[in-house]
Amino acid sequence: MNSAGLNLSRDNWKWCLHAAKTFGHLLISFQGANDHTRPGGTLTSPGSEWETYFVTPKDWYWLARLGFFF
Repeated sequence: MNSAGLNLSRDNWKWCLHAAKTFGHLLISFQGANDHTRPGGTLTSPGSEWETYFVTPKDWYWLARLGFFF
């Protein structure tokens, strides 16, 4: 356990599902994951690593993208 009282060893598996499809000049993609994302993170103390946002099995996210290219 860490200082916050979380048992991080129970979530040693990280996963990501990604799907994408192109329709002519249009791209649609979707991603769902529980991974080591550190978007901006926070430095906990000098010399420490950036914290992971998704630290328990129930912490996951999804995103969708719509793109147009030519």
